[in-house]
Amino acid sequence: MPCCGGAPPGGHLRSSSATSTAEARQAHRELIGRTKADYARVEPPAKGPDPLDIIRVRHGISPEGRRAKAEAVDTHRWKQLYGGLPVPVEKVPHAR
Repeated sequence: MPCCGGAPPGGHLRSSSATSTAEARQAHRELIGRTKADYARVEPPAKGPDPLDIIRVRHGISPEGRRAKAEAVDTHRWKQLYGGLPVPVEKVPHAR
């Protein structure tokens, strides 16, 4: 990689090695373009089974598991911000 910015030999310009805002902006746009060209986004079909369900079942992702993870993350964030919980956490049955 050159010492003063610019594209590395045989490579793409990186926004972190750009010498100006315009170069950084152009590098970022090129990165977005390469990413869009190289990766595909999987979206569920309007009708029929969702192909991502296979992954969700294999990894055990369920609405209850997602809810439990969100609760654990929220509790952890609260403890990090305020040093503890204002009241003890009780298990409340979720509406179905």
